[in-house]
Amino acid sequence: MAGLPPSYNAIDAPDYTAGPSDALPAYDERGAPSSTFIPSPNINDKLPNHFKINGQYVRPQVMPSDLQAHLVLLGAFHRLREEVKTVKGTATDIPMQPDERYAVFLQRAVYRFEQWALRMIG
Repeated sequence: MAGLPPSYNAIDAPDYTAGPSDALPAYDERGAPSSTFIPSPNINDKLPNHFKINGQYVRPQVMPSDLQAHLVLLGAFHRLREEVKTVKGTATDIPMQPDERYAVFLQRAVYRFEQWALRMIG
């Protein structure tokens, strides 16, 4: 029988208190894309209002403006990933490969989102 996993103690928990290495990067509006999505004019008019599928007429499930907004969101996630992977840490930071740095970034984002959600719910 395999041994039991080690017990979890509060001492083992990572320290998530804000510190210099935990600070968010400064926001620079010069290089930032517009935060308001504006779909192309009349983009939804270019799609038929129904499609014939298996002898039945079906309305579109997704509109072109929805697809366009989704692509803008995917582009924002891609830019964020590239920025996180290329940021250079300070001399006191733990040296990490770009993919490791992004994994840590995602873990912190998940933790922060969970904390925010718990505060909103409770």
